[in-house]
Amino acid sequence: MALLVELLDHASRGSGRVVVALVAVGFILNILFWSTKYRTVSGSPVAGRKWWFEPLIFTRYRFLLNGWAVTRAGWDQYGDRIFTIARPDSTITVVPPRYLDELQNLPDTKLNGIQALAEDMGDEYSGISILKDTHLTFNVVRNKLTPKMPAIITPLLEELEDALKLELPDSKEWVAVDLGTIITRIVSRLTTRVWVGKELSRNDAWHTDNIRTTENIFITAILLRFVPPVLHPIVGALLPTRRRIRKGIQKVQSYLVPLIEKRRRRQAELGTVAEEEDDVLQWLMDGASEEESGAENLAERYVYSVIGSLYTVSGALTDCLFDLAEHAEHVEPLRQELRQVMAESGGKWERGTAAKLVKMDSFMKESLRTNAPSPFSQKRIVKEELRLSDGVKLPAGAYVCMIDQSAIGRGPDKFDGFRYAGMRQDPGFMTKYQYTSTDRDHLTFGHGRLACPGRFVASLEMKMVLAAMLERYEVSFHPSGKGGVRPQKIQLLELAFHNPATRVYLRQRTKE
Repeated sequence: MALLVELLDHASRGSGRVVVALVAVGFILNILFWSTKYRTVSGSPVAGRKWWFEPLIFTRYRFLLNGWAVTRAGWDQYGDRIFTIARPDSTITVVPPRYLDELQNLPDTKLNGIQALAEDMGDEYSGISILKDTHLTFNVVRNKLTPKMPAIITPLLEELEDALKLELPDSKEWVAVDLGTIITRIVSRLTTRVWVGKELSRNDAWHTDNIRTTENIFITAILLRFVPPVLHPIVGALLPTRRRIRKGIQKVQSYLVPLIEKRRRRQAELGTVAEEEDDVLQWLMDGASEEESGAENLAERYVYSVIGSLYTVSGALTDCLFDLAEHAEHVEPLRQELRQVMAESGGKWERGTAAKLVKMDSFMKESLRTNAPSPFSQKRIVKEELRLSDGVKLPAGAYVCMIDQSAIGRGPDKFDGFRYAGMRQDPGFMTKYQYTSTDRDHLTFGHGRLACPGRFVASLEMKMVLAAMLERYEVSFHPSGKGGVRPQKIQLLELAFHNPATRVYLRQRTKE
């Protein structure tokens, strides 16, 4: 994903100079005015503030480039109490994990997670506000897609086989590749196959248009975090990425709207849904309200709904492959487990195959623990004042979150890919330490009522891709296949990205 390249490109072009100028204006405005986008808990300390009298503007822009360090320092100093993180665009209230049980299942009328997501991702300026005030996609993934996972195994395997041939190098010599981009396109193909069917999953232009559009959504959201809310209408109007989003949405609609209309005509003729059309798009069509049911609306909703699938899954897969290269002692045990499980199932993927890959599941969870995309989780907007069990009041209009402790290094230092496989030897912990499990120590997927519903399908897709890569490819950080240094992620605000300039080396394995 060329996210950081795009951000740097903005700084070098005319439109970028306007944005930089506006950031400078925002810097001055923030010296004079405290951001009022979100309220905070009275008396809560501000993480990263050097002195009590330090102008908050310096604290805010310190977080821009040192967000992870500020979060880590805040946790170390105030982790057992509520504290504030000052971001250039907002103030965030961090609550300790002891409140998790009483907050996790509160309704949207009290704590709204979708609103927090939308406002973090640019809201009306990126277009993601279309997801506000609705649980359509969430409910479809949780109630329809997840229960039907066994039925998508064969289509996913078929799609993966085609994707590997198209996206990966056909060479037994070491070849430099942009692994992040390759994995993103493979995940796009898998996602498309499950969501809208084979017709578009094999359309290369579709993937290019969809990925570019989601990239522009991310860029818009991040650039808006550089400046205070008072400047968002101005910056949002000037950002070229916002215009690209509109054009991208129109391109996606040009693919999906005819497909939706064709399905509706066919269903009217047949009086039922064709078996090959029993997919996520169809479930969205069936579950949409009158307001949501327009073909253009459903097509636009698709773009924002698959962002997590595209970039969370592809980022996690890239991390896993980097970890395999860095911790090569795990490779052969993982291959042995894969051979054993596949032999038990007659050499094919079945309903329970993924669950039997306990070591692979553990490796994925350890990779996630050491490569979390953000330390923030359980992000919510407080809709009405909440009095917690100890009397603390969360004011209406506050943005609250919890810290994923593993993301800031508050866990074992050494990478042990089979850590969780060992823990699961205890019969009482067979499910507690799965990749998809959540608790107060593992919050990457959230926890409770709004925990990520797509994590189960993501886990299945990741295991399929990792299995194929283990069987067929080797990964290295050096063209000789030995040594080399793992590429470092770029940390910006509370986010972490793979450097888009990174190149690693792949080669096909010699068949044993």
